[in-house]
Amino acid sequence: MAGVIPKHHVQIASNLYVNTSCLNEDDNAPHVNVLNDCDDRFCSSDADEQLLFRLPFKAAVKLSALKIQCPNAESAPTSVKLFINTTEMGFDDAEEKKATEMIELDPQALVSGAVIPLTFVRYQFVDNISVFIPENNGDDITSISYLGFLGEPVASMDMSDFKAQG
Repeated sequence: MAGVIPKHHVQIASNLYVNTSCLNEDDNAPHVNVLNDCDDRFCSSDADEQLLFRLPFKAAVKLSALKIQCPNAESAPTSVKLFINTTEMGFDDAEEKKATEMIELDPQALVSGAVIPLTFVRYQFVDNISVFIPENNGDDITSISYLGFLGEPVASMDMSDFKAQG
């Protein structure tokens, strides 16, 4: 069950990602287009409807929601599988591995943009996240106009605040 989005969580800025990649992206509509909230650009799949995004963060984050928008319902995903803190993955890995979370999507709602709460306790220390889109709503290719997350940086602990005991 998805959790409640904390009020202080904000959209993760695109400059917090580092060395992002996407398998099966169309060279003319690459994944970097969708990491910024921009109406005119999108990412499309190339050979079929599957996409596999890998989004490493510069520093660990806590995530509370997935934010996704698509240009039309036909090419919008119907589900998404999220994997946190994994090594590089291929499509076979994404199909076979147990996901951190599998989410069913409403393609029509994605046209206007949807914020989908995540099971917050699973996303307390995220170094990287892989987003697998296995299928869409019937089109030959999948198109996404925005893919992002709501969350906050993991606060670092200052060990000088602790005093020796004894």
